[in-house]
Amino acid sequence: MNDTELLAAIGRIVVSAALLEYSVAELVAVTGGLRDEARQDRAVEIVRVPGKAMRPFERIAEQRPELGWLRREIRTMLGARHCVAPSVAQQDAVAAGRPALFVLQPRHGETMITTELARNNARMIREGVGWIQDAIAEEIAR
Repeated sequence: MNDTELLAAIGRIVVSAALLEYSVAELVAVTGGLRDEARQDRAVEIVRVPGKAMRPFERIAEQRPELGWLRREIRTMLGARHCVAPSVAQQDAVAAGRPALFVLQPRHGETMITTELARNNARMIREGVGWIQDAIAEEIAR
């Protein structure tokens, strides 16, 4: 059974989550008053350390309750990435006649990833990128 679609969907999760983290880092920079190149430089500095983008965003969201929903959603979306990274593929599987993988998640144990689940997670994460981009635009317009 060809697992190309599954692997492509897993790749989309990883790439989309990286973009989401970068977008969060940009929002952090913008809320700190940075614009243009300074904003981009700060965002790059933040994302050089994996997971670092959420720490300052958490602090900002604590001070700005209107960002609380976004913080919760983004945390969930980044959690969806952890269904594939840093997981270890354990065994090929088949679910509903399509390729799937059993993976071992270091924090959560074994789970199965299907093509549909991976596609849905990637789509959800991309939606989060849009929400963050909207928040950036709103912050710049303030």
